[in-house]
Amino acid sequence: MARAAAGLARQGSAWIVLDCIGYTERMRRAAAEASGRPVLLARSLAIRLAAEAVAASA
Repeated sequence: MARAAAGLARQGSAWIVLDCIGYTERMRRAAAEASGRPVLLARSLAIRLAAEAVAASA
């Protein structure tokens, strides 16, 4: 994870997106540390969207 994220940063990526719900918070941290870029974790995004939907329907 770290090696891939660092490579993306070297290629000019402004963000790293871990787009599978199988990626973990530990992997997100490794990617962020190696790349120096913000890293978006799909499972976190899905949970936040679900929380917003629940809150909106309450």
